[in-house]
Amino acid sequence: MSVKPEKKLPALAKRAAERYIELTGLRATVQLIPYIGGSLDTLLAGEGAKIQQKRVEHLLAELNRRLRLLQPPSSPVPEEELLDLMLGVFERAIKTRSEQKRSHFAQIVAKQIVTGGGVTQAEVALRLVGELDDLHIKILKTALLAPIIPNFFDGRRVITLAAKPATTPGGKTSLQLAHVFPDVPVTTLRLACSELVSRGLFQDEGIGRWDLGVMEYFVPTDLGAWLYGWIKSSEQE
Repeated sequence: MSVKPEKKLPALAKRAAERYIELTGLRATVQLIPYIGGSLDTLLAGEGAKIQQKRVEHLLAELNRRLRLLQPPSSPVPEEELLDLMLGVFERAIKTRSEQKRSHFAQIVAKQIVTGGGVTQAEVALRLVGELDDLHIKILKTALLAPIIPNFFDGRRVITLAAKPATTPGGKTSLQLAHVFPDVPVTTLRLACSELVSRGLFQDEGIGRWDLGVMEYFVPTDLGAWLYGWIKSSEQE
């Protein structure tokens, strides 16, 4: 008798967690590190291990909650690919303090399970999210939801860091990030936007426009919209 995909998932997740713990059993090597080996081993085997376990438990709780909100899988994910996907998720989850990022990881896995098929695109989405922090994601979401001003920037969604942004004859201007994130220094916002550009998630709209400054106006790319599609849950739609 075949086992339903939703019944197999907890077992696969448990296997992946156990295998990951086995693969990262580095205590003997850690103890050989001069001066700090003993202390580091104590941290990894004690409180550090507890912290990692809590992070994995949070990830699994989020995954369980999200899957219960979604439709049954349309087709199963190949078992070996699902195992590899879960191993990659666990590896990323234990390295981040951010609950929001772990929730994004859970959403990517949930979407892949419901969609079915190969996991290549989900792995790319996980890698990209793993390279970003919470501020990056918030800025990306802000840009994707920015208002479109008719006959301005060719009808694109634009956000700006300019102190005195360009305006339409009617006095309208692009969404100013400093107003959306008043507690974040402009230098930090600029760095975050630069990093989003470097990953292909943003486009610097100032390039090629003679009347605009470089790294002051940004447009989300198709890749940015694609990535947000992976981490956006039905609760946000």
